[in-house]
Amino acid sequence: MLHFEIDKLTNSIEHAATGEIFETLVLPLEALKLKSLGVRKWVFNWKKEIQPRRPA
Repeated sequence: MLHFEIDKLTNSIEHAATGEIFETLVLPLEALKLKSLGVRKWVFNWKKEIQPRRPA
């Protein structure tokens, strides 16, 4: 299991100790790809997150 702390929100992944920024691409998760993620190993409700969001 990975253990990490989110210390600030950025548009990319940033190494806190060095300030190094890593190119990051965030895409919507498609239901068909859930199986390939091995979701049973995650402590995260992927099925809830792929639900279409309702307009505010």
